[in-house]
Amino acid sequence: MKHGLLKIITIFSFCQIIPVNVFSQTATISGYVSDKNTGERLTGAAVFVPGLNAGTTCNDFGFYSLTLPAGEIKVNCRFVGYNIFELQFALQNDTVLNIHLESNNVIGEVEVNAALKNNFLASTEMSTNRFSAKEIEKIPVILGEPDVLKAIQLLPGVSFSTEGSTGFSVRGGSPDQTLIRLDGVPVYNVNHVWGFMSAFNNDAIDESKLYKGSLPARFGGRLSSVLDVGMKEGNLKKTKGTFSLSPISGRYTLEGPIVKDKASFMVSARKTWADVLLWVGKELSGANSQALTYGFWDINAKTNWIINQNNRVYLSFYTGRDAYLMEDGGDDYSDYVKFSYNWQNLTGVLRWNHIFSPSLFANFSIYNSRFRQEYNNEYDRNGNEYYKGYNNLNDFSSNGDFNWSLSPGSEFTFGYQLSLQKFSPEIIEYKSDTLSLELNKNIYTQNFVSDFYFDGDIKLTGYLTGNFGLRVGNLHTNGKNYFSFRPRLSFSYLINNETSAKISYSRMKQFLHQLQNTTLGIPTELWVSSTENIEPGSSNLFSTGLFWQPKNKYNFSAEVYFSDQNHILQYKEETLALKENSESWEDYVAIGEGTSYGLELMAEKKCGKLQGFVAYTLSKSTRRFNEINNGDPFPSSYDRRHQLNVSANYLLNEKSKKGKTINRDLSATFNYASGRFISLAVHEYQGLLLPNMEYIEGQTDWYTTRALQNETNNYQLPAFHNLNLSYRIERRSTDKTVVWNFSIYNVYNRLNPWYYYEKDDKIKQISIFPIIPSVSFTYKW
Repeated sequence: MKHGLLKIITIFSFCQIIPVNVFSQTATISGYVSDKNTGERLTGAAVFVPGLNAGTTCNDFGFYSLTLPAGEIKVNCRFVGYNIFELQFALQNDTVLNIHLESNNVIGEVEVNAALKNNFLASTEMSTNRFSAKEIEKIPVILGEPDVLKAIQLLPGVSFSTEGSTGFSVRGGSPDQTLIRLDGVPVYNVNHVWGFMSAFNNDAIDESKLYKGSLPARFGGRLSSVLDVGMKEGNLKKTKGTFSLSPISGRYTLEGPIVKDKASFMVSARKTWADVLLWVGKELSGANSQALTYGFWDINAKTNWIINQNNRVYLSFYTGRDAYLMEDGGDDYSDYVKFSYNWQNLTGVLRWNHIFSPSLFANFSIYNSRFRQEYNNEYDRNGNEYYKGYNNLNDFSSNGDFNWSLSPGSEFTFGYQLSLQKFSPEIIEYKSDTLSLELNKNIYTQNFVSDFYFDGDIKLTGYLTGNFGLRVGNLHTNGKNYFSFRPRLSFSYLINNETSAKISYSRMKQFLHQLQNTTLGIPTELWVSSTENIEPGSSNLFSTGLFWQPKNKYNFSAEVYFSDQNHILQYKEETLALKENSESWEDYVAIGEGTSYGLELMAEKKCGKLQGFVAYTLSKSTRRFNEINNGDPFPSSYDRRHQLNVSANYLLNEKSKKGKTINRDLSATFNYASGRFISLAVHEYQGLLLPNMEYIEGQTDWYTTRALQNETNNYQLPAFHNLNLSYRIERRSTDKTVVWNFSIYNVYNRLNPWYYYEKDDKIKQISIFPIIPSVSFTYKW
């Protein structure tokens, strides 16, 4: 009897893993969706079979796969800004169907189509927002420089640090708790001009996607969110260029085929002329004994080669550098100083797409990401007396990602990531006439991270879809191992044709941390790793919400979230940038926890002459460390209780004249946020700048003014709000496009607080962004 029962169980279990098409006649349609005019793949395009109520979206490489019952089917494919593709045919065997969509520049009252409706309502994906490069360039910003990081600050659940800064927090997490990727590679510093501009050149970007709550298992290494930025692939049909000018920088992009329809390239470069303006100002002022320069540049490049239908190779590259220099004084030590500060990113990735079968797609990649930061003080013109410090991070990784379409309503992804990381933090060199030394040169960390993941979308019933995911891995550092088990779970329930409810949970781990210190007068950002003494950070993310799409024209969502964080790091109070010899950063950090929760409301319209969204967030975020604020909880630096953001674009008119199409549109953003929290000192005192360094030439007077605080983040600034407008004229012909963008930042001249300080027993406010008009120009051919 036992053997009989065992035999039945074995046969039943085996039947569960036999492919579906053994029992029923099924076949798979698969292929790529691309732009008909450029050949670029369209990430996120929706492929839908209305008769079967089955559909999917293209992955990050424009590939889709649908396994369907054999028979007569009607396939349509839709993507915002493109004409609808429809095809009816008899599906009998596995079929490769590459779809080429034609761009549609006519703005009309086009209803949200069924495929996109299915994605918004029925998909388990939630707390996710997309921005295309075209959408970003219409958003009014300071000095007319389109910026993806400024755009995402308009979204619900995203808080900014200071006005004009690209630094942001997602659902209460600190900036380092957001994984920022460019073409699949982590970028460890995304700022130009100390955060007033991002490192992402919009002319080189295709699309950006922010994940806030339901984080797919393929992402790991951060506690809060993921910003995934993709670069353009390059035009496979013909050579095209873009030349852009803004008041702060110039940009030039060239793309085109290496071999038509087989291989293409894209190169984009950007450079500021702030250094030129500073030099002109110096010459006009006649301040020959002083010099102040600042400049930045960045370069994006990408090439891809379609080897055959089943194989494609990509090679991407990015680098950018900021450099600041201040020089003042004469020839001797007493009145000469030269200070320089620079930082640089360098990333490169080689990717190979391979289609194993119509239902199995794979992407393999090898990448390297580096970040270096250096500051240098010189006290004589010959360079014989100086101190300098630098921080290095080097990340080398190998990834494999697989997409598997098993049956209608069942799609799976799985893969691995192997990373070797080296951190060299706070290396300090000092030199004088009688002494030369190097501090902390032996303080470095080398890690090996191995992660494996799996997740799947499964249609459980006609109304209920679930996503089940798991990411497991290990951090090996200095002889110690940290194993982690990170489940992901989300469900979507279709209440009716217009409404759905969703819920999700994600367990996250973070093996590296960013520490910030301003005691040198500059915002030094130090990347460090978990060690044998510092455990990795962890978080639990919960989200639930209602999603409503009435009349196929509008999207409404209401989400509630909660997250708790453990083993997060922060410098202890009064920590200096320079440390004693034989001591590391580990001796100066506090380990604590954080809690964030909130409500997010969003209304969005993405069709018709008037498009845009309204977003409101009610939230609270706190931190607690035993060594800070007497162990009591205190508001996070990014805690803003209320936030209201409005973004709108209105097509004023569109007309054709003498072979040209002329579009005129008006864009506006309005931002309101409760004031952020800062720490104000109750009084000041004189303290050592370089403790325990009296042995350097007998120096004992390295003093600075230091502050004594009774509470952390004990003062809330006034609320922030402003209104920004832009008027855009686009003249488009068959072979060229000219765009003029006239914008006004801070229309009603609201002097928002940027910095506060105490003087003569009074609190003083500094505001740096009054009303700022600007003009930018773009020429495309």
